[in-house]
Amino acid sequence: MRFTIPKSTDFKKIVQVLTKISDEVPLKVTHEGLTCRVLSEDKTTLTSLYLSASMFENVEVEGEEVFKVRTKDLANVAKRASRNDIAEFELDRANRILTVRLRDKKTGVIRQFDIPVSLEAEGEIGEINLSYPVTFEVLASDFKEILSDLKIVGDEVEISYSQGKIRFRSEGVGRVYEAFMEQDRPLIYLSANEEPLSSVYAVDLLAPTMKVASASNVVRVSFGENIPIQLKFDIKGQGTITYWLAPRT
Repeated sequence: MRFTIPKSTDFKKIVQVLTKISDEVPLKVTHEGLTCRVLSEDKTTLTSLYLSASMFENVEVEGEEVFKVRTKDLANVAKRASRNDIAEFELDRANRILTVRLRDKKTGVIRQFDIPVSLEAEGEIGEINLSYPVTFEVLASDFKEILSDLKIVGDEVEISYSQGKIRFRSEGVGRVYEAFMEQDRPLIYLSANEEPLSSVYAVDLLAPTMKVASASNVVRVSFGENIPIQLKFDIKGQGTITYWLAPRT
């Protein structure tokens, strides 16, 4: 298996997202692109990353290749990448090594790094397919601000919809917090076919999802009565990262 990431900035962004998913990630490479799906140990969070083939060049793979790699190892290589570098990847299954070559486009100088990988097969984790009664889109910065407020109030947040408004409500010791969103104030998009409805989620599960906000300007949120909430970030038209978080019961 071989592929190239022609822009070192894209390589760095990919690694930044992967490091926020888990310490070790399973990667699947096909001619359609790269996917990574991780279920947390307590089964409360499912994270799915998809990067389209448009981000890569010179992809050589038979069917699909699946392997696990430590994100720390990838991050150490990404730190060494300069602005002029092209990142070339090659999987050596026999020796369980992912070779990363950073080739300077101007000078032709190549620096090579060998990263150990695991090839142990595991059952592939599927996505969660749900029909959501409420979906809204908002600037990631606005959503991040609400989550920052929630973190200092309580452990849980009730997200509800009624009469064209999304409400976030949390209670702590001697404190109550409420925030409202509606179309154009500041919602970019809102669709609902059921009301009223609400569901409760853990703030400490929602907050980490915003670590990838720098890779996307907008977050798409879908939820319903006592079902996993979905948060989806578009990575500049070249992929998506999606989170599903279990509700509090």
